[in-house]
Amino acid sequence: MAQKSTQLADAITNLADATLIDLPRLAIARLFNSAGSDRELWKVGWKAYDASIAIATELTNRLYSSPRVGRVSGRAIDVSLKFQRLADAAAGAFFAALWPMVGLATASEIRRLSEKIDSLREQLQPGAIGFEAGHQSGFDRELPRADAAGQMASLRLPPTIEVVATEVKRYVSH
Repeated sequence: MAQKSTQLADAITNLADATLIDLPRLAIARLFNSAGSDRELWKVGWKAYDASIAIATELTNRLYSSPRVGRVSGRAIDVSLKFQRLADAAAGAFFAALWPMVGLATASEIRRLSEKIDSLREQLQPGAIGFEAGHQSGFDRELPRADAAGQMASLRLPPTIEVVATEVKRYVSH
């Protein structure tokens, strides 16, 4: 403890010496003598900076080694975590009631829809819709819009795809 006190006292003495004696003396000398030494002024400035950093470091070390500060900061962290849990619960309750009123899909609904789309991709293998391997579907050539619509209307999808298509229409705006 005696060494810590002497370190702090030495740092305070160095800071006072640099800021109260050396810096004003060099500043006045430079004011009256235009050819004053910038190097000396620079050295004294760094001496003051180093002393202030040493003081701040020593005081911070003393603060963190104090048991009282440890207890207070432990309580503060505990209280802030409890407050964060309370805020998360309140936000969850608020948005759970607000989300359906806005009419947006929830994350679970979007996840289910994504899973259904993935299962449809697996089901849509060549021949799953009723095309034969040698049959030309007509999708590879460009047709007028009316012909393409008529061709799509005559195409019958499996029931699982039709269910998903109706759910997708709910979320897609035209």
